[in-house]
Amino acid sequence: MTRVKKTTDKRQKFDHDKTFGTTALLTQAAETSGLTDDLKKVYGEGKAAMMVSLAAYQIIKNTTSQHRFKIFSDTNALPAGLPDNIESQRLSELSQDIGSDTASLNRLFALRAKRLPETEYLSFDSTRIASESRSLTDVRKGISKRGGYENQIGLALLYGHNSGVPLMFRRFAGNVPDIVTMHDLLTRWENIGVSKKIISIFDRGYCSRENLRLLCKNKHHFIMAAKTDHSFIRDAIEDNLPAFWDMTNNVRGHNLTAVQTQVTIPGTKEDPKSCSVWVYIYYSLAVANNEQDKFLSDLVTFESKLGWKNT
Repeated sequence: MTRVKKTTDKRQKFDHDKTFGTTALLTQAAETSGLTDDLKKVYGEGKAAMMVSLAAYQIIKNTTSQHRFKIFSDTNALPAGLPDNIESQRLSELSQDIGSDTASLNRLFALRAKRLPETEYLSFDSTRIASESRSLTDVRKGISKRGGYENQIGLALLYGHNSGVPLMFRRFAGNVPDIVTMHDLLTRWENIGVSKKIISIFDRGYCSRENLRLLCKNKHHFIMAAKTDHSFIRDAIEDNLPAFWDMTNNVRGHNLTAVQTQVTIPGTKEDPKSCSVWVYIYYSLAVANNEQDKFLSDLVTFESKLGWKNT
């Protein structure tokens, strides 16, 4: 009888493989920025791991749906301290608890504010997110980005412009326009210890006489883009038209003319005190010529569709 030698497979076997590249990068970013430590101080290690993991899942999969998180956690290496068998229902409850616990959120925002560099700029922006949720009270019908009306919720974010450090967020009803959220922002960031010395950056959606007076009254340093449909901006441009042809205002190497002028924002009956702001106006002859050529081209196309002939 010939004895058959039994061989063994020395290759290591796994129940399943887990990828770790992208999740490890996002986890390290959360740790390096101090976000993980701040979350642990406020919510504890278990919830902090769940938050970082959920954020990584939503970034990688580009979705806010939570019902497939279990599959994601089975195939991706996630932060240590993450509880086992996390169901989507538990994640939904966690999200609701975080959103309703204002005191804990303010503690987190205060910790984030302490990590801002002294020379940082703050950027504030908001967006609208379509939602059909029936449990979120802030879901309202409002004007969407694409035009028309839809059920949506507003989300505002304050973050470090240079460092990219997220500082705080605020949820708004979907029918609240961006321009009226300024007062809420200023009262909240003072409560979490944001220094007034920090310069804030706002896009043109927040430009109004009321907001400018509010910023000046609170002695905030800010940079705000402005639309030319505001009367005080149009007046500033009209009053300084000759300066655009003065070579001393030419920005060399950029084919650009820059003019600065001081504008007084008058007070109101409720607050009669006026304030002064500097308006910086930029003009590019090349851009103006391109816009004019485009306008004429669109006009010719429009006329041809109507059957008009240029005589």
